[in-house]
Amino acid sequence: LLDSAGLNIPERMQQGRTELFETVFGNDPAFLKEASPYHRLTNIAMPMMIVCSSIRRTSCSQAHEFAKKASSVSGGQFPVWEEPLSHEKINV
Repeated sequence: LLDSAGLNIPERMQQGRTELFETVFGNDPAFLKEASPYHRLTNIAMPMMIVCSSIRRTSCSQAHEFAKKASSVSGGQFPVWEEPLSHEKINV
């Protein structure tokens, strides 16, 4: 999973709305939770490595929260790798 600041969408919207997130998700709390990967985790979550940008405000905090919950729900491994790179450079 590469550098996502949208793993917990309701939390992300509380930290400061952005035009992108408002356009894509709107502001209905029930829909925000339904669209949020963090809130949709189940015990069948597949182990994955999560890469986040340590220079982006919400990327690594959401990555660590997601990894912690995914591990507790599924028992799998979800290591987080912090990189001091921009979102664009991580995705290249």
